[in-house]
Order: sequence, then C-alpha cells, then structure tokens
Amino acid sequence: MINRGELKRHAKEMLRGKWGLAVGSIIVIFLIQILRGLFS
Repeated sequence: MINRGELKRHAKEMLRGKWGLAVGSIIVIFLIQILRGLFS
C-alpha cells in the first residue's frame, strides 16, 4: 500500500511536470476565449 505522504509527493511532482504545463495552458486558453467573448 502507498501511504498518503507518498501519494501527495507524487501528485505534486506530476503537477510540476507535464500536468502543470497542460493545466496551465488550458487555463490560459480558456481565459483568452473569455476575454475575446467580452470584447467582441
């Protein structure tokens, strides 16, 4: 069994890596779409 501390550490490493970039880029694109909608 993996304890919670290990799981949290692994999740943080994943977020810092590819997932962090993916989520960050999705949020940026989403915000740009909202701003375009407001100003169009």
